[in-house]
Amino acid sequence: MDIFHRLFEGVEVRYFGRWLFYASVVGVVAGLGAALFHFLLKLVSEIALVSGVGYIFPLPAGEGGVTISGSIKLIVKHKWLFPIVTTLGGLLSGLLVFLFAPEAAGHGTDAVIEAFHRHRGAIRPIVPIIKTIASAITIGTGGSAGREGPIAQIGAGFASQLGKWLKLSARDKRILIMCGAGAGIGAIFRAPLGGAIFGAEVLYRQADFEADVMVPAIITSIFAYIVFGWIFNFSPIFHTFPFEFRVKELPYFGMLGLFLVPFGFLYVKVFYKTRDYFDSLPIPSIFKPAIGAFFMGVLLMFLPEVAGTSYGWLQE
Repeated sequence: MDIFHRLFEGVEVRYFGRWLFYASVVGVVAGLGAALFHFLLKLVSEIALVSGVGYIFPLPAGEGGVTISGSIKLIVKHKWLFPIVTTLGGLLSGLLVFLFAPEAAGHGTDAVIEAFHRHRGAIRPIVPIIKTIASAITIGTGGSAGREGPIAQIGAGFASQLGKWLKLSARDKRILIMCGAGAGIGAIFRAPLGGAIFGAEVLYRQADFEADVMVPAIITSIFAYIVFGWIFNFSPIFHTFPFEFRVKELPYFGMLGLFLVPFGFLYVKVFYKTRDYFDSLPIPSIFKPAIGAFFMGVLLMFLPEVAGTSYGWLQE
């Protein structure tokens, strides 16, 4: 008992209890937000792509897709409808975002980082609501994007509101929004540890972590994962076949990583250059997403596989 006492001497039990409460509440809310986003995205995809365009796209194994490679054939009944559907989606998304919550524009992660570093962890309550609807429309109508950025901003937005209601300090609110961002990722990808690490490391350009975020982020992500899994399922998104790892393969993994670096660098540069170009166009911002969505639709007429998240094709 004396060893136990010395080990925990100076530890603020009330502090840990307080953060356990904060983290669990944010986790539950982020899990519900991820579930709502997932449901809306699936609903819009069914209406716009499956029923509208006649595009029968595969799903990843964890969401009801098959696990046998090569078993899916490309089926698109009305390719000519792609530009119409994507443009309508871009127009509706632009109206929602630029009329009600301009902060919800973009992929989402940048806005969370901005809120952490420059806005004392404050995110307006309308932002996660608009982000949920607008992202479901954008991706569900064929926009080639992932769920990562949107769900990070959605989870962070809900966490920011909790911090405001509890009248937390700016520092605590910052920690809470990163917990929310990580919880959203951990829930929708069924990867709680990955979500927690994301919340702790996404803030910096250098290889660094926000140490204060790590423990509450793990708790938050676990709660979010449990809530999301209870509503849908706990299966990982992607099914992987059993394989035997050999140490002699390590150099090849290293070579692959180095080979991919320039492609990642190029993607980031092209992404932000394109964004800056659209920002500079002398037209109302409301209509800019529709322009990009139209060209996206034209591309889908030739490469339907890149519509939406493409997780099913990645599984294949």
